[in-house]
Amino acid sequence: MVGHAWDVTELVALDVDPGEGFLAALHATWQRGDAVLPLPRQAPESYRRSLATRMGARWLLTGTGPEELPDSRPLVEGDALVMTTSGSTGDPKGVVLTHAAVEYAASRPRPPLEPTRRPIGSPASRCHTWEGCR
Repeated sequence: MVGHAWDVTELVALDVDPGEGFLAALHATWQRGDAVLPLPRQAPESYRRSLATRMGARWLLTGTGPEELPDSRPLVEGDALVMTTSGSTGDPKGVVLTHAAVEYAASRPRPPLEPTRRPIGSPASRCHTWEGCR
């Protein structure tokens, strides 16, 4: 995984605890020009591994190191982040964000979330929108 020689963007599934280790892995992956699939740490390990495979990750990065996965799918140059959503079917689907989209979103001012703001949507949907956010 270190210093790979391919010319396409590969997907690296990050199965790393939140914190400095995750941020270091994210930064290193982006420095190589690859995209990241953050895996939900609260999910069972078997589900996380299955999700990485279903999304076409080339690498699964855990706290013990990288593991190459079979049947990976290359992404387009400039892709940075793959988020998963289940939509209405319950089946995970990947939503790809480019480096430009992530940079733009990070540069936008956001109003602080206040205790008086209430999420819109049912708790089951896990999809929340706050006033003033787009």
